[in-house]
Amino acid sequence: MAIETPNVPPAAAHTLIKGGLVLIPSKSAAAAAGNDTVSSPAAAAPLYVVERLDVLIKGNTIVEMQEHIAAPADAVVIDADRKIIIPGMVDTHRHLWQTPFRSMPADMTLIEFLSDINIVLAAHMTPDEIYVAQMCGALEAINTGVTTVVDHFHINNSPAHARSGIRASIDSGLRVCFCVGTNPCLDPARCQGPEFKTGRIAFKDLAWQYDDIINLATDPTLFESKTHGDSDKPRVTLGVSLDRWRMEPPAATAAFVQRCRESDIKPITIHVSDGAFGPTDEPVVKLDARSAAGEKTSADNTSGLLGTDFLLSHANFLTDKELTLCEQRGVSLSATPECEAYLNMGEPITRRGNAAGVCVGLGVDTAALSEANYFTVMRMALAAVRLYENQKYIDAGKFPIKTPILCESIFRDATIQGAKAAQLAHLVGDLQPGKRADLVLLDLDSPNMAGTAKLHPAAAVVTHASLADVHTVLIDGRVVKRDGKLVGVDMKAWARRLEQTAEDVLERAKAVDVDLVREKMSRVLGLTDRYCESV
Repeated sequence: MAIETPNVPPAAAHTLIKGGLVLIPSKSAAAAAGNDTVSSPAAAAPLYVVERLDVLIKGNTIVEMQEHIAAPADAVVIDADRKIIIPGMVDTHRHLWQTPFRSMPADMTLIEFLSDINIVLAAHMTPDEIYVAQMCGALEAINTGVTTVVDHFHINNSPAHARSGIRASIDSGLRVCFCVGTNPCLDPARCQGPEFKTGRIAFKDLAWQYDDIINLATDPTLFESKTHGDSDKPRVTLGVSLDRWRMEPPAATAAFVQRCRESDIKPITIHVSDGAFGPTDEPVVKLDARSAAGEKTSADNTSGLLGTDFLLSHANFLTDKELTLCEQRGVSLSATPECEAYLNMGEPITRRGNAAGVCVGLGVDTAALSEANYFTVMRMALAAVRLYENQKYIDAGKFPIKTPILCESIFRDATIQGAKAAQLAHLVGDLQPGKRADLVLLDLDSPNMAGTAKLHPAAAVVTHASLADVHTVLIDGRVVKRDGKLVGVDMKAWARRLEQTAEDVLERAKAVDVDLVREKMSRVLGLTDRYCESV
């Protein structure tokens, strides 16, 4: 099918955003900026304040934030009256490639989701279909006010798949940490016929992945392109998802992590939702112990494989020991409260992680399971934390004098904490001169935001705003959404391409017995005696 990329104009020489209410950290919050424990009992001072300011952007960078800035002669002026200006939100864990399968896994369990989507359907997607999926997933993110996504691309089935995903990320206009995968890939040809019923799940040989990932980092046709940012700070950067680490010798994992660090490939992201399948075996401790010499003893706690470039997703079941280790190593965590609730992963790590001094960001996870609305994610994170804290008072027969968790702290997790987790806090995550112009204008005159401007506008972003209020979005100084509509995007055409992609993949995947794959996956994960219909 013919594919036309979005036609978004380049950033103007100067852009002046006039008269908006800019959401910025309060002085007390700024003074404590080094403290990552943000979801703590409510303090007297707010974390954020709003000030009526003009924002001057030169190219892709914020250069001034003051009252009444005179417009340069070449400036494009955006009227922000009756708008809240917030930093673009940062999603620390999303699978853009799963976008074609929206609503399909709505009533699935985690084991069904992993088997049907991540194994069977993933194996049947072509590079061209990956482009369509990535593009539509990125456009959905932009539409909701998310300007940065850590994309966990665990469909690295061939070199062409990865390059197609990268091209779509660049063409979309989104800021993406493209964490290319070390994932297994089903071999459909060997998963048919009577021999498959008695044998194991057949995966392709993916020994090429490690070398190809390193090659991607130095490919001048991809990440050094000046069409998607400065050559030294491109808008789309390369990370890695290291989900294969349990399937190989410890020394191999350690050696590959070292190669990634030498090539400045970051973040290094991993699913650590092992506890969802049963008692945890402390995967963070085991991962940290991996070294070039093999497995280190637990007595050696002075150094380890983990570092500030690691970002662990679905860390709900980490022990206190593991959280302490994450704090010591500077490891970040990503909570995806909506999908974790749906897929039996327990309480999100937001509360425990922040209490342990660990940087915790938020994420949508998969747009296949729910609308990829980051406002919903923030509210679910807030609800989960407050539910737990309030339950302690209920159990004690008492009532709290103060709200146990500031909703503003959740907004901080969604922005600057997420930027730290994505290794991008020097560029995005808050609004200040010198940072990239990734920002969102929210409408204060919508039915659900009306009346919040003089009450508690910062809290209103978390508790009342919705994607319908996302009026304007800038990424890298480019206006990618204006007046509530994506710029330069024929969404009707993309919707039809996405529908066709889903139809084609599902048709090809019919040849594989999905129920049998589910059964085999339950054995692989040790769930044969725990996989049940009810308890």
